[in-house]
Amino acid sequence: MKMKTYCIKLTFTNPYIGSRNGGNKIVADGLSLRDAKNELLDLFNDLTDYYALDWQEAKKLTKDKFDRASGSHSKQRFEYDSRIYSIEKEY
Repeated sequence: MKMKTYCIKLTFTNPYIGSRNGGNKIVADGLSLRDAKNELLDLFNDLTDYYALDWQEAKKLTKDKFDRASGSHSKQRFEYDSRIYSIEKEY
């Protein structure tokens, strides 16, 4: 049985910023779900002004903010500076 793999996808919500930064792309791929979740949390901590120990805390810290963390399990994502970082299942 083949192991499911996941990637972290970067999607630009502003076409101008996206075109200046090379467009939408895969940030990391071939990850287990656990590794993808850890990588996304690391990106969240590195890019935002917040620091969270887990995804629940990240969601609480950004609950009422424009750029926020959302989702659970394999649907985790966060928005930051006209960018969306999300976990996607690879096929």
